[in-house]
Amino acid sequence: MQTPLTIIIDNLGSPDAAVQMGFYTRENKFLDTKDQFRQYTFIPNGKVLTAEITDLPYGAYAIAMFQDLKGKGKIARNIIGIPTDPYAFSNNFRPVLKAPKFDECCFDYDAESNMLKISMIR
Repeated sequence: MQTPLTIIIDNLGSPDAAVQMGFYTRENKFLDTKDQFRQYTFIPNGKVLTAEITDLPYGAYAIAMFQDLKGKGKIARNIIGIPTDPYAFSNNFRPVLKAPKFDECCFDYDAESNMLKISMIR
């Protein structure tokens, strides 16, 4: 039996709005919502969300996530395309002028490395 992946997310924009996570492998086009390896939705119960994923095979992944404050099922953006919903990437990558690349957010998930701590960007 494999160890679940535990993801602890803080700096949420709401204590109960859904957090959507897209998982990507090297074979997927990173940040393309139509080409995710897996997608998960979790509902927080407070200021910190602890999500446990039990059906993900060990491997190398990158995660892009957002908190759906308006319940639209997709990330809200302003007129120039900057997200207005809280969002985050694995490795706590903080983009400056452009979207991150897979390698900047990639992490290994295995029996020894199975916990991530991520802070939302607001």
